[in-house]
Amino acid sequence: MKLLQIAPMVPFPPDDGGRVGIFNITKQFLLHGIDVHFAAPEANRNDDFAFSKIVPVHLLAIDSRNSYSGIAKNLFSSVPYNIEKYHSSPACHDLVSLCTDIKFDAVHVDSLHMAKYGIELKRRFSIPIVLREHNFESEIMRRYRDHSRNPAVRTFASLQHKKITQYEAATIAEFDMVLPITKDDERKLRILSPQYRSTIIPAGVDTSSVRYCDNHAQENILFLMNYEWFANRDSLDYYVSVILPAIHALRPGVTTVLVGKGTQKFIPNAGSELIRVCGFVKDINDISALGSVAVVPLRIGSGMRVKILELMAMGRVVVTTSLGAEGIDAEHGKHLLVSDDPNEFAAMVVKFLDSKQDSLRIGKNARAFIEEHYSWNSIGDRLAGVYQSLMSRAQLPSEASL
Repeated sequence: MKLLQIAPMVPFPPDDGGRVGIFNITKQFLLHGIDVHFAAPEANRNDDFAFSKIVPVHLLAIDSRNSYSGIAKNLFSSVPYNIEKYHSSPACHDLVSLCTDIKFDAVHVDSLHMAKYGIELKRRFSIPIVLREHNFESEIMRRYRDHSRNPAVRTFASLQHKKITQYEAATIAEFDMVLPITKDDERKLRILSPQYRSTIIPAGVDTSSVRYCDNHAQENILFLMNYEWFANRDSLDYYVSVILPAIHALRPGVTTVLVGKGTQKFIPNAGSELIRVCGFVKDINDISALGSVAVVPLRIGSGMRVKILELMAMGRVVVTTSLGAEGIDAEHGKHLLVSDDPNEFAAMVVKFLDSKQDSLRIGKNARAFIEEHYSWNSIGDRLAGVYQSLMSRAQLPSEASL
């Protein structure tokens, strides 16, 4: 099978949740004998040279950076701004030329942002198209609107939410198959578009490369994040202003280690003196040595948090919100800890900092849970099965020809 994969970024190096998700999909295609060509915006090329050693990479003339002029023009468009900025006539022309030169059996589109290109290729070449919904985009915008304190931002987010709800509903109906990441996302998307076709493919962890660590001696709090994603910055603000004071009231002097892409941009202020910024760590396994209890106090987002899956696979105790745990079929108190009350959240963090035995128990349970339910070894088989089924249906004669 020859497959064209279209994504909003080159996923190499796989150093944040979005890139990890896309990279592992590409990897599983290759492991299952699928011949992949990869297309992504030139502006988000990252390390395309290294990635091109894995698959052929086609860079598209798309500049997805935010601009005030783009936002102003979008006021007169029915397409939401965070989607429209990925739309490019030259990119569409290049993809059409590519599909003219190479006969692809199917097109895989990662994220709603690139969906327009898949629909255009289906229209021109009558090939099956599949959309991977890494996030339920309408839900993210709704939560962003609800948590915005700036009236102007809230008004803009409200307008964008209306646009993206209509756009997402119409777009997913055009695909031969949509791959939501969780049962909850599938259900909510069904409300938007009752007739869309779906198969749940969860996020996962490459358990062959993410190692389990049973060392819980480091009494630091671990905060793993990509600082460039606004939802993560909101969670850090919430942690510093609300949760951290409650932690320090119970355990004065405990250090929070902030680690991940872009975290060097964080500027400590009053109340955050005990946050130590480590910045980006190249090897995900090195994070285990930085702390035994990890916090993920998310308030905005959808889908599934890959970083939580990775932290669980490493045997870290994860304390998160109900939104952070959303989509992960884990049991509170057995595989991870969940609370939306900041004082209870803080108490759980301190409890597991103080109890190495309880931390070890949760860590072991978490690793076993990930291996059983969220290892890419099994998820990849399900993903490949989707395409095998599509190819089988595409090869069946139509009723008109019988």
